[in-house]
Amino acid sequence: MHKGAGRPGSSQVAAARWILRRSVRDKTFVERLGGRVGRGEAEAIVLAKELGADLLVIDDATARRVAETEGQFVVGLLGLLIHAKHRKLVVQIKPLLDEMLASGFFVDDAHYQAVLRRAGE
Repeated sequence: MHKGAGRPGSSQVAAARWILRRSVRDKTFVERLGGRVGRGEAEAIVLAKELGADLLVIDDATARRVAETEGQFVVGLLGLLIHAKHRKLVVQIKPLLDEMLASGFFVDDAHYQAVLRRAGE
């Protein structure tokens, strides 16, 4: 069983053929970053570099700064939702955002309202 099994969205992620699991090769780099960010964030940053990713989706503010200093283009999940709305990949983000909040994702009210304004909702 994988960590996160049974959490909201886990079955959709497991079933999505477009999501590929990859392991980080440079464990030393992960350990170096681990002093500044959590292990998962460190692995995401290193893996993005190893894969030559165009974009890294990461929300933790410290991890975002570290990723940017490592040359990664970074966006948070809320920015990704706004982008999806503008590209007409989703009709509304408010229901998605409300569902995220109900499952434990934290967004303060001012940021919540700003996201909805940027999405035109």
